[in-house]
Amino acid sequence: MLSNREKITSHRHRGKAMTAFPADSALNVHATEKLTLITVQKLARQKYGALAFLLFLVIISFLWLFFQFTPFQDGPALFSNGMYTLAALIGAFWSLRAAYQATRGPLVLDGRLRLGWILIGLALLANGLGNIYYGAYQYLMRVETPLPSYADIGFTLFYVLCLAGLLLLPMQANRTSPSIHMIIDALIIILCLLGVSWYIVINPILAQAQPGKLLETIMGVSYPCWDILLLLSLILFVHRRATPVLRPAIWLCSLGVLAQVWADSGYAYLSNTNLYHSGMVSIDPFWFIGFLLIGITPLYQYHSIARHTYTHTAQLPKNTNKAAVDIKNSLKFEGGFVLLRSVMIYIPFLALLALALYAQFTLTSGTAHLLEVLCVLVFSLLITHYVLATYENARLIHEKEQSRSTAELLRKATASLSSVLETDLLLSHIVIIGAGELGFDTAALVLIEEYDQPLDKQISLLAQRFLTAWH
Repeated sequence: MLSNREKITSHRHRGKAMTAFPADSALNVHATEKLTLITVQKLARQKYGALAFLLFLVIISFLWLFFQFTPFQDGPALFSNGMYTLAALIGAFWSLRAAYQATRGPLVLDGRLRLGWILIGLALLANGLGNIYYGAYQYLMRVETPLPSYADIGFTLFYVLCLAGLLLLPMQANRTSPSIHMIIDALIIILCLLGVSWYIVINPILAQAQPGKLLETIMGVSYPCWDILLLLSLILFVHRRATPVLRPAIWLCSLGVLAQVWADSGYAYLSNTNLYHSGMVSIDPFWFIGFLLIGITPLYQYHSIARHTYTHTAQLPKNTNKAAVDIKNSLKFEGGFVLLRSVMIYIPFLALLALALYAQFTLTSGTAHLLEVLCVLVFSLLITHYVLATYENARLIHEKEQSRSTAELLRKATASLSSVLETDLLLSHIVIIGAGELGFDTAALVLIEEYDQPLDKQISLLAQRFLTAWH
């Protein structure tokens, strides 16, 4: 058994080399003989090619919708619907391709990660198929697509499958259950986002709801709620930090989720005020960006894992201190994540507080009272968060001081015992130290199996046992 679980190991098994990532990464991979420098370079070209194609589509979309390069009136809407479907299908292709490579490629990954990529690919595929039905119904029937319709099945499956796939992405596995801080932070952000969504989207939808259209109202309200759940997945990314090799891909995925939420929220708000039209440059391109960024995440992750595995496998025989370096890097203080976690709960609260103050003068009393209640609940959770953080900091400081004082006592006791050379005087001095310096009322010395050890070894063992008993 390896004493250091963070050490990267490699051995041959049935024609494959199994490489274990650090124990807190929740990721195991199997490198085959196909994993060579040429293969890693090929994967890099695929990744950068996909990234370049993504940038090309995004730039074309913004330019086309901004300058309206269309010879007929419905041109922006047709372009927007076509690009929406194309972006979703391309993202699905990238995700499913990465899942296939993770099954039969040069690097075979564990089933959890492959399942997550498959779910993301299927989510984008369902979204693209739903939009095909939406656009075909709209342009063939020459009427607005009803709500709900068969297209909403694909749109809803996108959120369900995408959320499940995001939750399966590898995070640090050093916690078996969510901490109390993570639960409190999640509650704070849920309540804040609920208040903001209520003010911007949900309340206008409910205000315009017509009798006999309950299902239409439920579908309209469900999409902002799904966006809140997608944002909660970003909270998980921050609290359960990903392995450093996967962080660039996680940031891309987070940007994609934010773009998706921006487009959904803008669409819902402008639709309620009858200001939205298909092809708006401030809304539609962000759907394309979201689908492409979420879809490229598995492709990006697969290349990062392959490069990391190949590099560490090739350098393992040459670097004997790699385990020590990994331990040092894993203990590095990451102030950026601490700051991000703090900002992540205070900015939504400030937004909710600003809306609550604004609602006092503009909205009905019912909506204003709801925002006030949410502000009180969030403020109570913030106080609880602060109290728990203060208590844990005080406890950590106390434990640090206790460890320092214990180490100092051990050093003094060892130095005092080292000055005694005769065995009888040494044993008497040990009893005196136990009754005096270590604070015992009485002390007795019982010799055990270590008595036949060398004198310096006996001194160290006896001093440690006294300090352990005293501690």
